[in-house]
Amino acid sequence: MIYNSRLKSWAIWFAVMFLLLIFFIRELNTVKAKSATCDETPHIAAGYSYLKANDYKMNYEHPPLCKLLAAIPLQFINLHSFFDSEEWSKGDQWNYGIKFLNHNVRPISLILLLSRIPIVLLGMLLGIFVFLWTKQVYGFIADY
Repeated sequence: MIYNSRLKSWAIWFAVMFLLLIFFIRELNTVKAKSATCDETPHIAAGYSYLKANDYKMNYEHPPLCKLLAAIPLQFINLHSFFDSEEWSKGDQWNYGIKFLNHNVRPISLILLLSRIPIVLLGMLLGIFVFLWTKQVYGFIADY
């Protein structure tokens, strides 16, 4: 009986990890293929400015956590910040975001890919928390 229970437990964990791997591969393929959404431009640039300048004037109407997470990988590819631009000094988040993505030293596709990966990982973390929560509430196999 204990052996059967351990086997079920192992099989369920394997299934969860397999589904999360499929989720990651699918999302990675999607983020490489899609162009920037409307609000991604100011959010990515704002997150980068939060980390580099410790200034939260860009896109202040939204909480900063996801923007900060998205900007973490961008710290390692040596981007131009454009903190000397007119858009930055005025706090014009839309034009600053366009300038940040379109006129930087790295291609837009690389900036978008790197900034989307932490959000995909956040989705995977959410999947793990949902699994653990449902396991705690209902057990490995819900019996009604």
